[in-house]
Amino acid sequence: MEKEIISDVTEVLKDFFDKQDLDEIKTDSYGNVLGIMNGNRPDPCLVFDGPIDTVPVSDVNEWSKKPFGAEMKEPVFTTKKHQILRAV
Repeated sequence: MEKEIISDVTEVLKDFFDKQDLDEIKTDSYGNVLGIMNGNRPDPCLVFDGPIDTVPVSDVNEWSKKPFGAEMKEPVFTTKKHQILRAV
């Protein structure tokens, strides 16, 4: 059942990206969808990434962080061109 739901979400994302007139749309074997819009400047790019699957929350008290809260952490990786951030 979970694979069917992920497949449905993959199709919704592909349809959405297609309507945005992106230059390229890729899907990997896990169902992740990547929409690419090529720029014409050498400036840094902005990438949004997020899971399309979920983990059920049984007992909230067993979690070390709020399961539906998000806290920005210090950059995990930084270069002149890249800064990888994570939310937990």
